[in-house]
Amino acid sequence: MKNNKHFYKITSLVLLVASLAMVLGANKTQATVPPALGTYLAGIKNSDWVVMALGAMNQTPGDTNFLKTIDGQSANDYSTYILALTAIGKDPRNFGLENLVNSLRQKASAGQLGDPTLLNDDMFGLIALVSAGVPVSDALIASEANYIKSKQLTDGSWDFTASATIGSVDMTAMGIMALRAAGVGVSDPALIKAVAYLSGAQKDDGGFPLMPGGLSNTESTAWVLSALYALGDNPDFWAPQNASPDDYLLAQIQSAGHAGFDASAKTITGRTPTTTAYAAIALAGKYYPIKILPPPAAVNIRIEGKDATVCATPSEGYNALDVVQNTASVCNYTYHIQDTQYGPYLDKINNDAAAGFVGWSFLVNNQALQVGAADYQVKSGDNILLYYGNWDDLPLRLTITPVAVALNGSTAVTVEKFDYNKNSWLAAPTAQIKRGSETITTDSAGKANITWPLAGSFELWAQAVNMVRSAKVTIIAGDSGQQQSLGLSVNIAPPGSGASGNNPPPTDSVVFGVSGDLNFGTLTPGASATKTATLNNSGPTNINTTASVSGSAVFKNNLKLDSLAVPSWQKKLNAGAQAVVNVTLSVPASFIGSGQEQGSLIFWANVAP
Repeated sequence: MKNNKHFYKITSLVLLVASLAMVLGANKTQATVPPALGTYLAGIKNSDWVVMALGAMNQTPGDTNFLKTIDGQSANDYSTYILALTAIGKDPRNFGLENLVNSLRQKASAGQLGDPTLLNDDMFGLIALVSAGVPVSDALIASEANYIKSKQLTDGSWDFTASATIGSVDMTAMGIMALRAAGVGVSDPALIKAVAYLSGAQKDDGGFPLMPGGLSNTESTAWVLSALYALGDNPDFWAPQNASPDDYLLAQIQSAGHAGFDASAKTITGRTPTTTAYAAIALAGKYYPIKILPPPAAVNIRIEGKDATVCATPSEGYNALDVVQNTASVCNYTYHIQDTQYGPYLDKINNDAAAGFVGWSFLVNNQALQVGAADYQVKSGDNILLYYGNWDDLPLRLTITPVAVALNGSTAVTVEKFDYNKNSWLAAPTAQIKRGSETITTDSAGKANITWPLAGSFELWAQAVNMVRSAKVTIIAGDSGQQQSLGLSVNIAPPGSGASGNNPPPTDSVVFGVSGDLNFGTLTPGASATKTATLNNSGPTNINTTASVSGSAVFKNNLKLDSLAVPSWQKKLNAGAQAVVNVTLSVPASFIGSGQEQGSLIFWANVAP
């Protein structure tokens, strides 16, 4: 016999907490999912909710290729695809050509996801990110949980809009699951109030209506049952008249295997697969997210192509091949992976395709992989070098002292190669050091001395035959007489103050100015904003301009000029000309912390040859 639920029908918050704690200690029972339900769902194609349900029942879905191309652009579209993929153990960062996790995070603004008039996309978005391995300590997860709490109505309910004054059973159940996914404890006042609201809405048939006082329906009941499992609750304690939520759901399963929307619905409609999926997930004892992937490892990756560096950026992934796929949208490169009898094989990035003995090789912490890239499980802090060349090419390392030098001063440069056999760095004689179109050759000890007759910001790298191009090193030469700067400012939620500019006077040799407001306002992790700066060459000669960033690491690591990393950006201005530069700041999704960040964007100019 099912236990009566009357002890939930109380108004005292203290007693309700005690009741919930008592339920948590009880042994849970779970209904058996009717086999016909699984058979019906297995025949449904191209449904993200059905994929979730089959994952919840540990059934392998059929063709999931439709999940490789997102079918909409809303936050909810991305969230349900992410939830479908994680339910079957697939990484939504690289299942298709788009990193769905990054794309969803880009929809964050002012501490919430997606459409600011909606609340359901915040709930689904939070749950989706957690399912993809984003930790509950992540700043966006924490801000979303607080945002959802702030939208709870006085009766403990939520609705799908942010401005609602009347809540619904469905969204209250989903709100519970979102907060639980964010790590909110079951004794939190917001959850206690939500449980009380649901308790008052249940019908004697064991089901739940969309709104208190209405008729029970399958979808509302399924989401409430899933929410109870998220709370660690026992549905047997939710059984007025000895009928529990799972009893109601089982009664709606038709002989053909589908679930009717309510007790009067018998025929199949376009909504039936989704209704049935909700019921299957709940009857399987699951809640949202169905599964949670482990957090991907935070790594650094550098990709060296045949003629130039393709990418150098922090990234994340589960294996080395994941990282390449996850980073493609960040660094704007294309790739091709070939399925072979030995496993996936990366054979092309951009236009550099494998041919003969030349192709793409992985080094992790300067060591060649002993297994395929898809089989190498990366660890946090790994440095991945992917290069185009021979499999036994040696990586180069460039060391320069100092990295800031006075005009006509000099720097000491050392180039080394990594010896795999000795597991150490050795001198690289006759290596070429590239400074623009100029080449400097190292001596027998791998050293060179470089002077700096022009002011500006310069990138240097080393290269040699049968060696892998080194990482680039930025050198700033000259004094402030040939530079102009703008103040950078951003507030990582909460709101902050504006930015200020700093415009030193130009020298007589180069006359140029910079104007613009680079106060990015308030951004949350995963969000980005673009401002503009205007360069003005008011002198009589053509100039080349480069740039560098000082101040907060948020700006140093994440600022782009005209979609290029700052060290890679340069622009030529003819005498008397102006140019507008797009300055974009993207706050990393993994950023932890809040408050005002400051920095300066410095533009350097020298006479163009």
